[in-house]
Amino acid sequence: MSTRKKRTLSNVKVQSNEEKNISNEKVVPAVSNFISRKNDSIGQAVRGMEFLVDTDKCRPWKYHNRDQAWLNPERCNDLISSIRKNGQQFPIIARKLENDPEGKSWEIIAGRRRWYACHYLKKQIRVKAFTGDDREGAILMNLENKDRDDISEFEDAISYRQQLDSGLFDSQDEMAMALDLKKSKLSKMLSAAKITNYKSIMRLFSDITKLKINPVYSLVALIDKSEKNKEVILKRAKNLHDIHIKKGKSLTPTVCINELIKSLNESSKDVSIKWKNYKIAGAEVLRSDSKSKGKVSFSFNCNNINKENIEEVRRLVLTAFDEFLVDPVS
Repeated sequence: MSTRKKRTLSNVKVQSNEEKNISNEKVVPAVSNFISRKNDSIGQAVRGMEFLVDTDKCRPWKYHNRDQAWLNPERCNDLISSIRKNGQQFPIIARKLENDPEGKSWEIIAGRRRWYACHYLKKQIRVKAFTGDDREGAILMNLENKDRDDISEFEDAISYRQQLDSGLFDSQDEMAMALDLKKSKLSKMLSAAKITNYKSIMRLFSDITKLKINPVYSLVALIDKSEKNKEVILKRAKNLHDIHIKKGKSLTPTVCINELIKSLNESSKDVSIKWKNYKIAGAEVLRSDSKSKGKVSFSFNCNNINKENIEEVRRLVLTAFDEFLVDPVS
């Protein structure tokens, strides 16, 4: 029997003569064995496990790795044009929903741009049914998007963070193995994704798809280093928002992150210094510098110190030291 003929028989339901006499059941695709066709909202089965579905009956999966910034006519122009001319070449992968509070029938695991393009063109969308759990969905989505350049690493990082925090994987190591990622790379991505915990920083970025992992990771590492660092960086983030973003001025992610990191360098230099000169016969012989971090330094002008005034210089040193102890700068 040829391969072609085998395929044509794949949907045949074998019945006994008795069954044929009592049943005129219509033969439907095998997918109907686990998805009921009584509910028209799921769409029309077109072949095998594929359905033709209204786009407004679909919604994205909660662990998706595609930011909303991608879903506009400009960024989907190539896909919109292709589907308009050639139709949808590849189905999206989605899971059937039951009793969804929003009245949706399908949950999109992979193919959100295709879904948007079809919705924009007011076309029904081809859906390939997926019946796995969330963990299997995470693995499938990662494989589906692994070689695509239009999803940034930072978007992936956020998705990985959500999946790990929700317990889809027992550990980072297990996640790295399941998603075929290097442990060191996954660790860095998960750390970088912690930046989303700081709303005052995230609101500086109008488009998170332009964020790069390495600079974000460096910023997070500085925030985690100390409470003082966090305080300084968050304060600068608020200033940047009030001075620029709030007034409609855009800043690139690179500029924002550099400004936030630079705030730490400026903070370390921002110390109030009190100084005092000690003179003998109008000539400076000693200078004390008191810094706000509780440190004091004494410097001598040796050009004005000689055998005749050395005892007086000693007394000045003790005086300066006593003054510092009485009124130190904290």
